[in-house]
Amino acid sequence: MHNQSTLKQSGLSLAVDFGTTTINAALLDRGSGAVLARANALNPQILYGCDIMTRLDQANRNPESRRSLREAGQSALRHLAETLCRQNGIVPDCITGGVIVANTAMHHLLLGLDVAQLAAAPYIPTVAEPRQIELALAGLPLIPFYFAPLIGGFVGSDAVAGILAAGLMDRDHSALLIDIGTNTEICLWHRGQLSVCSAPSGPAFEGGGISKGMRLGNGAVTGIRRHSNGAGALDTDEVHSALQLDVVGGGEAIGFCGTGLIDAISLLLEEQIIDAGGRISRCGQIQPCGWPRRNGTMEVRFTDDLVLTQEDIRKLQLAKGAVRSGIDILMAEAGAKPGDLECVILSGAFGSGLNPQSAVQIGLIPQSRVQLAGNTALAGAEMMAASKAAQQEGERIARVARHIALAGRPDYFEHFLQELNFADAQMRRSLR
Repeated sequence: MHNQSTLKQSGLSLAVDFGTTTINAALLDRGSGAVLARANALNPQILYGCDIMTRLDQANRNPESRRSLREAGQSALRHLAETLCRQNGIVPDCITGGVIVANTAMHHLLLGLDVAQLAAAPYIPTVAEPRQIELALAGLPLIPFYFAPLIGGFVGSDAVAGILAAGLMDRDHSALLIDIGTNTEICLWHRGQLSVCSAPSGPAFEGGGISKGMRLGNGAVTGIRRHSNGAGALDTDEVHSALQLDVVGGGEAIGFCGTGLIDAISLLLEEQIIDAGGRISRCGQIQPCGWPRRNGTMEVRFTDDLVLTQEDIRKLQLAKGAVRSGIDILMAEAGAKPGDLECVILSGAFGSGLNPQSAVQIGLIPQSRVQLAGNTALAGAEMMAASKAAQQEGERIARVARHIALAGRPDYFEHFLQELNFADAQMRRSLR
C-alpha cells in the first residue's frame, strides 16, 4: 500500500498511450517521477471499426458517431484510472494531471475534433499543436491533461514520445524507429535529419482478418520454429514433433497473433512451401499442406486446427508491402542506404515480441542490428508526465521532424507492388 498523505502532497500523474487497438496507462508520483503502476485495456472505439479510416469515416458522416467515439474513449480512460487506483490501493483524488499521446486519428477522436480534413487526402490534422485540456476522470473534478504535439498526417504524438524515449535524435549513427501496428509509424534519423511517415498496414499484424488470427492472449501462437534437432524437409508424420509452437499460457494453440504469423510465413519460405510471391507451391510438407478447401482456396495446416490459407498469406503481404514501401521511400528521401543503418529499433507490443530474423527474412525490415525497445510511446509519455523539460523536448521533435506523406505519391504504388513479394530465395539463404 502507498502512503496516501505523501501521494496527495506530491500528486499523481497519469501517462497514457491511446492506441488504435490498446490503451496503455501508467501512474507516476509527480514528486519523484517514479512509475507506481501500469495497466492496459482494449480501446472500445474498436466497435466503430478496427482501422482508423473506418472510424474517421463514421465520425465524419455523423456528428452523433463522433460524440459517441469521444465518449467511448474518455470512458475508457476513466475506467483505466479507476483500475490502476483500485489495484494499487490509491485514492483517485491523488491524480492531479496527466499526459496523453496518440496517433493523429485517435487524438482527434478522443477530443471530438472535426475530422473532415483528416478523413481524406492529403490527411491534414485540424490541430497539431500541444494542448492543455481538462477531462473528467474517475468521478473527480476536471483534471488538466497535456496532449503532446502531432507531427503531420497520421504521425502523431505517440511517434513524438517514441522518438523521445528511444533517444533517436541523440544517436551518432543512422537508425530507424518502427512502431508496427494497424497504423505503422516509421521514423528515420540520418545525418542530423529526422524524417517520419505513417503506413496504413491494417489489422493483419494484430491478427485481424486472418482466418486463425487473434490478438495477444491465452492460446495465441507468438512464435513457431523447428526444434533444434530438426533437419530435412518436414513431412506429415513428423510435423508435431518437428515444430515448436510458443503459445501464450502454455495450453493448446488457438490462433496466430502477429508475431506468430510472421514466424509462420518465414518458416514456409524456408521450407519452400510458399514462393517469394506468396503462392502455396508445394504440398505434403506441413500437414496436409496445399489441400484445397471447399471454397477452392489452398491452405497450410500446422496442427489439426491451426491453418493458414492462401488468402491469409495475401493479407500479410499487403501489410508487409505497406510497411516496407514506407521504409524504402523514407530512406530514399533522406538519401540513406540500408548499409547506412546502425540499427533498426522495433517498438510497441508487436515489435517487442517479433523475431528479428523472421522480419528480415520476409522482407519486412532491412537487414541490420535490431533493437527491441518495448512500448516507447508509453515510455515517452511517462517522461513527459514527469518532466516539463521532456515536454519541451517533445515539442522540439515535432517542430524539426520532416513529415513525408505517402498518399498520392506516384512512386508509392510502384514501391508497394515491388514489396508485396517476400525476400527472395537468395537473400533467405544468405541469412541462414
